[in-house]
Amino acid sequence: MLLKTFPAGLALAGPIPPPTSNIRGNLARPSVMECEGVMGKKQKIAEPVTLPKPGEAFLMPLANGRFGVCRVLRGSTESEHASHGEDCILVAGSPWMGDEAPDLKDGRIRRIQRLSHHSWKNQLDLTWVSDPPPESYQKLGIIEPSAADKRRRSLSSGGWFSGNTYT
Repeated sequence: MLLKTFPAGLALAGPIPPPTSNIRGNLARPSVMECEGVMGKKQKIAEPVTLPKPGEAFLMPLANGRFGVCRVLRGSTESEHASHGEDCILVAGSPWMGDEAPDLKDGRIRRIQRLSHHSWKNQLDLTWVSDPPPESYQKLGIIEPSAADKRRRSLSSGGWFSGNTYT
């Protein structure tokens, strides 16, 4: 039996259901919430979770009180989906930092941060994410991914905070 924990801290026991849509970047998968069931017993039911679409950019709060930017490059292909076992989106962290939201036309937010700490060896800050962004992230708008962005690959997966940690 599989046990999958979701952001709300709830769990789903049993096989993880397939996605409810296969449209890249607009994928929904079940989340779980408790509700009052038959005879007053609590039951867990699936509720769809929608991932951000390719191009969506977010302003994210940083530990130093400033802001950073990340954006969704693309959804997973069928083979990537099979490898991850669930729907994912490829998120790129930008090297941009500031005290207020940048203009979407600022070319610096389109660049991808290079990770040089620990053993990253200047790899691009690209992370496969399977959950919606945290509530603290503010949607900036759409930055259409370039052809190169749509071809990017990553072997890293994690949460929205994985590669996007600046001080």
